[in-house]
This record gives sequence, C-alpha cells and structure tokens, in this order.
Amino acid sequence: MPLFAGAFVGLAQIVEGVDPEKTKTTSHSWRALRVFLYGAIMLSLLGAFLSLIIIKMCSDLPIARYQRGLKKKSQAIADPALDIESKSLPQERSSIEPLSREEILLDAGISPSYFFVDTTSAWVLIFACLFGFISLAFWVAVSADSRVTAGFTLTIFILCGMIFIVTVRIAGRAQGWV
Repeated sequence: MPLFAGAFVGLAQIVEGVDPEKTKTTSHSWRALRVFLYGAIMLSLLGAFLSLIIIKMCSDLPIARYQRGLKKKSQAIADPALDIESKSLPQERSSIEPLSREEILLDAGISPSYFFVDTTSAWVLIFACLFGFISLAFWVAVSADSRVTAGFTLTIFILCGMIFIVTVRIAGRAQGWV
C-alpha cells in the first residue's frame, strides 16, 4: 500500500503541475480528481499502518498464549482445587464441525479486537483501490485530447472495475470475509 501511495503522490505532482490559469484545469472534474487522488493517498497510507498493526498483533500470538498459560497457573496456585491440565489445553469439541477462523485465532490467544482491525483494514484496502481507480479514470477523462480516446479508455477502466468487484466478492465468500 505504501507503493500505491507513492505512485499517487507522483500523479498528484503531475496534476498540481498543470497550469491552473487554463480554464480546462479549473473545472469541477479537476477538483474531483484532486479529492479522489488525495483520498487514495491517505487511504493507502492508512492501509499500510493497519497492515503493520495486524502483523504486530499476529506476531504477538505466542506471547499471548504463554501469558494466558501463566495466568491459569497462578490461578491454580491460588486455588488448588483448579485442575491445571484441563485448563491449559484447548477444550475438546464433541461435534465434528470444523473450527471457524475466529475460534482458531481466539484459541491461539489473539485479542477479540483483532477482528475489528482486520475488517477495517480490508475496507480501507477496498476504498483505497476504489479511490485510486476513480482518480485514474478522472485523470484520463480530463487530460485526454479527444473524446473517443477518453471514452475508449474509460470503457476499459469500467471493465477492470467490474472485474475487481467480482473478484473481491468471490474471494470474500471463498475465504469467509463476508
């Protein structure tokens, strides 16, 4: 995502380098381009930060599991009636149904707030791509010399956007994201 942000910063410099005195560059479409372009930059940077938080949360799983084991041992020392062995192992499941992704991560010791961070990161990624896609489409539309070129290019962008949406939906359902 930082690479996306860097690429969009380069595009922003190109857009800002356009002569603002020209009536063509002060239209509402150029202003909308700037809004989506800066939105794509900020969302890409936010996505990079959220990705680092997710990596940190996942890398702390062994420590969280160890701390949970120490906490159970100290509770058992304080109250000898507790059975340490049965409390330190994951609970046996009587049914054959598989564990969900959330159950596996919670059993491994991840914080319940991880799922909020994970979902937020996924939505930020989607919106960063969407804003970047829209800003590129605006840039092509407002900077093309002929309407035929702009129309043809925007048609390709729309087809790519539809492929993106279908792919996200398929992956989301297959992985259980939605």
